Amino acid sequence: MKKPVIIVSFIVFLLVSFLYVFASNNGFRACDLEIDKVCFNKELNQYQIEDNANITIEVNSVEYGEAIKQLWNQAHPDKNPINTVLVHESTNPDLMYRTSNEMALNYEMLTLLDNNLENSRDDISTELNMDGLRFIPLVGKGFAFITNKTELERLAGSWVDTNMNNIHDSFESYESIVNAQKDWDTDNQKLVISLSEPFTLYPYLTSSGWKLFEDYNSYYPGFEKESFLESLRFIEFLSSVNWNESENNRAETYTWEYPNVLYNDDFIFSQVATWMFYEDMDKVHESEWVVSSFPKAYESSENQLSPLLTEVYGYGINTNTAYPSAAHELMRLIYSVEGYQAKLNSSKDVLLGQKEMLDQLAYPNEFVKQFSYAFLNSQSESLVAVE
Repeated sequence: MKKPVIIVSFIVFLLVSFLYVFASNNGFRACDLEIDKVCFNKELNQYQIEDNANITIEVNSVEYGEAIKQLWNQAHPDKNPINTVLVHESTNPDLMYRTSNEMALNYEMLTLLDNNLENSRDDISTELNMDGLRFIPLVGKGFAFITNKTELERLAGSWVDTNMNNIHDSFESYESIVNAQKDWDTDNQKLVISLSEPFTLYPYLTSSGWKLFEDYNSYYPGFEKESFLESLRFIEFLSSVNWNESENNRAETYTWEYPNVLYNDDFIFSQVATWMFYEDMDKVHESEWVVSSFPKAYESSENQLSPLLTEVYGYGINTNTAYPSAAHELMRLIYSVEGYQAKLNSSKDVLLGQKEMLDQLAYPNEFVKQFSYAFLNSQSESLVAVE
């Protein structure tokens, strides 16, 4: 009778082992920080924090550092307070706040993040996350479209914006601007264009959906694609109008005028960057300005023009952290509604987030809000390197 007992015992052992492995692989086993390193509690919707965890996070301002400390203390009053350091003041912070370019140069330091963390903008800096989520964007700098609402209303009638995208319904495309401007009697520049600067030229190259290095191949930027050729035809279409009223309407006469037209308040449509002191200049002038994403190329176009973000800032977790689960919990707080709001309350940075997130926030002023929504259609610079 011993053999059947041994066989039954062996079968029970195999069954128990199988069930343990199955449960572990399917989330039925209780997470153990000693084994799993990062544990997410789905009931509490938060990460477990290691005993005596002592987290250091990089911040870009003292004010934001204080806001993040307060957010952590409110969520976890029984845990150690977090430490904050200004960017690059520490050689080994647990959470790094850097530009996407800096993160690319230090890619080996970025931890593969737990899949319970969601990327706020999975269309931005995608090269850093091709092998799994490692970097989450938070703040952007760059260009947007700007309309002199006051002057446009004088020329075209009352402001109508039924889809609330901060673009007049009658001018959702450059084609409509080209057609309408013929009848405008104004001393203002109707459309300010500069073709000599890469960042302000780039949106026009996206008129048919083209994107630089879209295939992640440093040897093929995509100039052979039909969408790129279509964008050149669109620029040719725009050149049918002498926008700056120069003698020969040549490309070199379209110089860098974007800050000047803001200062002089003598534009109808133009581009504006986050660093151009547009808010201060708008207060000086009587005209009302509206910042938005770019219009479409033609009325029949499916997509709007898409400018490049000049800089993308965000967070990643240092692979050297001694407290990976606590670091994940701090990341979760940063990218929560409360975390985004803490960023807005402590700065005038323009946030990169999904529309559903942006809709829930209170903004320090209308321009920060308008830029945040305008950046929903922006691209990030390619991070492709030549081998």
